[in-house]
Amino acid sequence: MTVNRYFTESYFTNCYLIQSGNNKKAMIVDPVGDSDELKEAAHDLDVLYIVNTHGHFDHITGNSYFKENKGARIAVGKKDSAMLTDPELNLSTLFTIPVISPAPDILFENEGKIFRLEDDVFSVMFFPGHTAGGIALYQKENKMLFSGDFIFLDSIGRMDSPTGSIEEMKQSLERVISLPEETAVFPGHGLPFKLGDFIREVYPNILKEL
Repeated sequence: MTVNRYFTESYFTNCYLIQSGNNKKAMIVDPVGDSDELKEAAHDLDVLYIVNTHGHFDHITGNSYFKENKGARIAVGKKDSAMLTDPELNLSTLFTIPVISPAPDILFENEGKIFRLEDDVFSVMFFPGHTAGGIALYQKENKMLFSGDFIFLDSIGRMDSPTGSIEEMKQSLERVISLPEETAVFPGHGLPFKLGDFIREVYPNILKEL
């Protein structure tokens, strides 16, 4: 399995192109629409899935392009599903031109659902707090977590937008620190990092602020 990171020039949102083994099967986590580099990288791949970690506009701007041009199926947490097609809910009307994604094809409703890309298996983990339907993909074999805007290198996601919740964020943080410390976290913004570094250097300070 290979993972490559791309990001938007405007909001520095990370997008991850995940390719399974040596074949052409791939999926995209939080596709960005203004990255020619990403579009070129995906050109010859069979992009099976688009996974949105949550419904905010800067994480769904590439949904339309990759669904229309690659036939990818869109997957998102059920509680965030309405955000994809509603520019007020996904906050795009506050920051940019309205962003409207195609409706999702797959809704994540249950914690621990198994999501497969060929031989690579991902567990869907629910981490509400930034949004009510925020999810992360955990790849146990390679110890990788695609966290969206849940946790970052030196902070956590904002909780002051609609459906954000301090209490749910606290509960999500308590759960994520149970994962192996060597887990590589691939966040929605900023650089990837080791979960153990977050647990030791960031988590104690976050607890004091919440």
